Amino acid sequence: MQKAKLLLLLFLTISLAVPAMSHAWVKERGPAWQYEGVFADSAATGEKYVSGGHGIVVDKYDRVWIGSYYAGNTGGIIVLNPDGTPTDFSPIDSIAFADTTFNLAKTNGCRGMNVDKDGNILYANKSTLIKIDVETGQGLAYWVGPGSLTKPAVDSEGYIYVGKVVGVGPISVLDPATFDVTQEITLEPAAGYTRGIEVAPDGKTLIAGNLSAGGPVYIYTTDDYVTYTMTDSLYLDDYGQNIFKFQCVTMDWGPDGKLWISHDDSYGASGRYENGFVVVDINTKKYSYFFVPMDSTEYNGPRGIAFTNDGNTGYFVSFTASRVGKITRAELMEPGEWVYDDGLNVGWSVDSYIDSLETGDKVASGGHGIVVDKYDRIWIGSYYAGNTGGIVVLNPDGTPADFSPISTVAFTDTTFDLAKTNGCRGMNVDKDGNILYANKSTLIRLNVENGEGLNYWVGPGSLTKPAVDAEGYIYIGKVVGVGPISVLDPATFDVTQEITLDPAPGYTRGIEVTPDGKTIISANLSGGPAYVYTTEDYVTYTYTDSILVDTGGYPVFKYQVVTMDWGPDGNLWISHDDSYAATGRHDNGFVVVNMETKHYDYFNMPEDSTEYNGPRGIAFNSTGDVGYAVSFTASRVYKLIRTRAGIQVKDFVELPTAYILGQNYPNPFNPTTTIPFSLQKSGNVELKVYDILGREVMTLIDRRMQPGYHKVTFDGNGLASGVYHYRLKFDGQVYTKRMLLLK
Repeated sequence: MQKAKLLLLLFLTISLAVPAMSHAWVKERGPAWQYEGVFADSAATGEKYVSGGHGIVVDKYDRVWIGSYYAGNTGGIIVLNPDGTPTDFSPIDSIAFADTTFNLAKTNGCRGMNVDKDGNILYANKSTLIKIDVETGQGLAYWVGPGSLTKPAVDSEGYIYVGKVVGVGPISVLDPATFDVTQEITLEPAAGYTRGIEVAPDGKTLIAGNLSAGGPVYIYTTDDYVTYTMTDSLYLDDYGQNIFKFQCVTMDWGPDGKLWISHDDSYGASGRYENGFVVVDINTKKYSYFFVPMDSTEYNGPRGIAFTNDGNTGYFVSFTASRVGKITRAELMEPGEWVYDDGLNVGWSVDSYIDSLETGDKVASGGHGIVVDKYDRIWIGSYYAGNTGGIVVLNPDGTPADFSPISTVAFTDTTFDLAKTNGCRGMNVDKDGNILYANKSTLIRLNVENGEGLNYWVGPGSLTKPAVDAEGYIYIGKVVGVGPISVLDPATFDVTQEITLDPAPGYTRGIEVTPDGKTIISANLSGGPAYVYTTEDYVTYTYTDSILVDTGGYPVFKYQVVTMDWGPDGNLWISHDDSYAATGRHDNGFVVVNMETKHYDYFNMPEDSTEYNGPRGIAFNSTGDVGYAVSFTASRVYKLIRTRAGIQVKDFVELPTAYILGQNYPNPFNPTTTIPFSLQKSGNVELKVYDILGREVMTLIDRRMQPGYHKVTFDGNGLASGVYHYRLKFDGQVYTKRMLLLK
C-alpha cells in the first residue's frame, strides 16, 4: 500500500501540468421521461390525424399542430386541443395569399415545423416556408426556397434558419419581421442529405442532421455570425461506440435545453427497437436514448417532438406508424449507490443466432437454461417440448453433438423425460465440468462426456437455476418463495445445509453465489430489486444490499429480474425481460453488474423476431470472447462476440488542425486505459509503451493512418504497478507522456 502511495505521489508530481485532451461524447442514463401511449392517430369519424408524420409543434395554448408528408385522408394540417379534440379551424387544407394558394392536403407536403418568436407556426411545405397565424390558422407570410426544405430553426432574436434536404446548405437566414433572406451561411463540410437543422438560442451554433446511417451530426460555430466553422461532430462516444445506429433525421430542443434528435431506420427491412431519440446535451457532451415503443406493425420512427409550455409533456410524431405518441416526465427515486457505467460491457455485440437445425428440429422451445462445457459445446434447455427432443447439445460450429438431443435420463429407480413441456428451470456447470440441470422439482447432474445421468436430487418444489461456489457446493432455491436455499455436497449430492433468506423475493427463476460462498444474489420477478445477502460464518446470511436504484435516481431494472450468470470478467449478467407484456420491450436483455464496484450497464437483445426476445440465461466459452444467450420468447440462441481485445482503435470524424498526443484516461488506471491522439494529415504512426527503465513493453500501433482523432486502448494485464511512458512518432516528430498503472 505504501508503494502504491509513493507511485501515485511520484506520478502527480511529474504530471500535474499536463493538460488532458477530451473530445468524446459520454453516454448517461436518462432522459427522465416515460411513454404514456398514443395521443392521436384517427378521429372518431375515421379520418386520420397523421399520414406519414413529418412535423409537430405545440403552440402557446398547448395545442398540438401535426404536419404530414402524405395526403392520406387527414385533410391537411391537424390542430388538436390538449384533450385530443380538433380545434375549430382544423384541418387546415389550404393557405391563401393574394398571389397564390398552397394546398396542404396533397402528398409530398410537410418537411418540418417550428414556432416563431411571436408564437406563430412555421411550416415547411416542400420548397416553401409558410408562416401561419396561431390564432386562426391563416397565412401571414411565405418564402420560396431553392429546393426541398429542412425543418426550420429559430434563434432567441427570432431569426429563422432553414436549409435544403439535399446538400443542407447554404442555410438561409430570414428576418422575422419581413420574411426576407438577410444572410446565407455556407457549411463546410456539409451532410449530403438531412431533414432538420437546429440553432443555439444565441445563434452561434448550428447543428445539422445526416441521413447517412450512423451519423454523424455536424456542429458548426461562429464568433462573427458570418463564417460558421465545423468544430465538432456527434459520432462516437468515449468508448469508440457509434452514437447513432440509423439515420439522424431531424431535431428539436427540449425543455431542459437538450437536443432531441429523431433517430430511425424508416426504410429498413425490419422494425428497429432503437427507433426513437438521441437526447444530447451540447454543452456537457453527454447523450442518452429515449426509445419509441414498437406498438404497431410499422417501425414507428419519429420525425419530430414538441413539448408543452410547462415542459412536463411531450408529443412525438411517427412517420412510419402515422400516429402521435405522448410522453411525460418520469418521477425519479431517491438516489442509490449503483453507478451507471456505459463501458462495463463494451465490445460485446450480437453476431448471429440459431433457432433450427438442418433437420428442421428446433434448438430451443421456450429457452430456459444454457451452459458452455469444457469442450466449448453449448447445452440448451427448454421449458416447452416443441420439437427439440429434449436437451440440445451443439458443437462450437453449430452442429449437434453425437448424443444430442438428450430426451431421457435413466437411473436405476426412475427415468426422467426431458422432452416434455414444463421442463427446464435453469442450468449450470459443476466444479468437475459436468452439467447441472434443474428439471421442474428435480436437480439432475449429467455426465459432460456422454449426457448420461450421474445423480439426481428431488427438491421441495419448482426449482431455480442452480449456483456453484469455488469449492463445488451447489446452491438451489425454489421459484416460489426462493428460500430456504438448499446447499448440496458436490460429492454425495446430499443436502448439507439450508439457508433461510429474510426478506426473500416472492418469486424468482435464478440465484447466484460468489466464488467464496459469502454472498448470495437472488433475482426477483417483480421488477427488482435483486437481493444481496452476505455471511461471515457460512450459516447466517443477512440481507445487506439490493440492486435497485442508481446515483441519478433511475431504477436499475425496468422489468422482471429473471435469472443470472457470471461472465468472463467477473461481472454478473442478469437476464432482464417482460415476457408476459402485451407488447415487445426494447429493454429486454441483460443488466451487467460489477458487484465490487457497484457499477452496472445494459446489453439489449435484438428485436429481430415477432416475439419479445426475453433472455433466460447466458454462458461463455472457455476463452471468454464468445457468449451464448438463450431467448425464452423467441426460442433461439444468440451468439455474442467480443470485439474489444486489449487494443482497439477508433476514429473520430472531426478533422484536427494540429498533431496532438493527449493524456491517457483514466489515469491512474487498472488494468486498461485509453490513449487519445490526433493527426492533421495521413502518415505512418508508431505508438509504443515503455517501462520506467526505457524498456519496450508493447507496440500499440505501427502502420499508416488517416487524419482525424484517434484513440487506442492499452491493456496493462500482466504488468506490474508503476509509471509507464507512451511514445508517439509521426511526421519526424516524437511526443511522450507518462501514465500510472496502479493495482
